[in-house]
Amino acid sequence: MLKHWGHQVFLVYLQGRFQQTSPDSLPAMRQFWGSHLFLPDFEELGNAKKKGSSWNATLAEDWEADDWYDDRLDAFLLDLERQLSPDIVFVEYAYLSKALECFGDSTLKVLDTHDVFAGRNRKTRQAGVRRTYPAPSFTENAESEALGRADVVVAIQENDRVHFSQMTDKEVLTVGHTVELRNPGPKRPSGHKMLFFGSASDINRSSLQWFSKEILPTIRDLTPKAELWVAGFVCNRNQAPAEGVRNLGYVPDISAVLEDVDVVVNPNFFATGLSIKTMTTLGHGKPLVSTRVGVRGLEHGAGEAFLVARNTGEFAEHVIRVLSDPELAAELSRGAFRFAKRSNEKNAKTLRNLVGRQSNLHPPKQF
Repeated sequence: MLKHWGHQVFLVYLQGRFQQTSPDSLPAMRQFWGSHLFLPDFEELGNAKKKGSSWNATLAEDWEADDWYDDRLDAFLLDLERQLSPDIVFVEYAYLSKALECFGDSTLKVLDTHDVFAGRNRKTRQAGVRRTYPAPSFTENAESEALGRADVVVAIQENDRVHFSQMTDKEVLTVGHTVELRNPGPKRPSGHKMLFFGSASDINRSSLQWFSKEILPTIRDLTPKAELWVAGFVCNRNQAPAEGVRNLGYVPDISAVLEDVDVVVNPNFFATGLSIKTMTTLGHGKPLVSTRVGVRGLEHGAGEAFLVARNTGEFAEHVIRVLSDPELAAELSRGAFRFAKRSNEKNAKTLRNLVGRQSNLHPPKQF
């Protein structure tokens, strides 16, 4: 969006071993960003390792604010700051907030949070999700320290904005996930295809297992042809799919898959931030059935843009209704697209106002 508005944008991409990236992602990034892409050396949990902590230990412990950071990055960022003199710097995620300290007072420092990390390990265990790889989890003091390094904090949904506003005296704005809009056509794919897509996160894996065991059999009892398609890296964690489940694996363009299914399901029973797969689905104008967790921060769209299930029986009932009722499916499809369009417009307005505060925006030095 910033590039579309004519701003010069530079990306520093920190590639780590715990990130799940597609084979074609880095070449695509190089093509899109050209000389504005930087790939400095970076080790996730670099500072934790320096203190003698193993990544296995981080599965159960809360972190200090800078454990995930790698102090070796400072020299690179300080040099980049001298060459570019950026008007604004966005840092993604609180656990990389130390990067903000490498930029001077003339730069507007924005921390784009995406998620709430305070107490995340405890909440994950309480939800019954078994961690197999590290994910950030802070004490409230550590997350508050991270937020305090920014001039402006950006939350990805309104519930998070309220939460962060109680942890910091810095301004907190909401800028949700902007999605590609594809106005749905009259096509009615088949009447029996469901889709779940997502990364290989432990949360997605557990949610898929729950749906396959507790909900899918009921759907198939009443709709025998019903089939669940599973796309994305989550397939790597679903080695023995249940009856009626078809693993598609990694797909380079989820849009093509979305066009061929009747309904998308989001059975996530624990998560933070905003569900990207939910917003992607709405942007494509596809009917969606979700748990309350899967539409957190978007509750005002229930009924118009998607159906929300309060329990397993209601989840199965909603899916069967969408599969068997073309008029309901079409109504949800139109509502989903309208909802995503309004969300995009709101995000653009807030971001434009934020960027517009830097009245001294100028072309950066030649690099």
